[in-house]
Amino acid sequence: MILDKTIEIAGRRFVTAGTLAETLHLHKRTILVWAAEHEMPVISVGNMRLFDLADISDWLDRHKSGRHLRGIETRHA
Repeated sequence: MILDKTIEIAGRRFVTAGTLAETLHLHKRTILVWAAEHEMPVISVGNMRLFDLADISDWLDRHKSGRHLRGIETRHA
C-alpha cells in the first residue's frame, strides 16, 4: 500500500520515484523522464527525488490522454 511508503514533510505526503513507479505500474526511469521532460512535479532532497502525492494526482489528471508523453513504458506484472 502506498500510504505505508510515504514521507511526510511539512504536512504533505511524498513518495520516491520507485514507489510512484510501482504504484502506477511503470518503470522508475519513466517517472524520472516525466519529471525531467514533461514537468511532472518533483522536489530534490539530497540525492532523492520526491513526488508530492497531491501534486502528482493533479498532474496525472491534466495528462490523462498521454498523447504528448513520449517514452512511456508500462511494466508488465
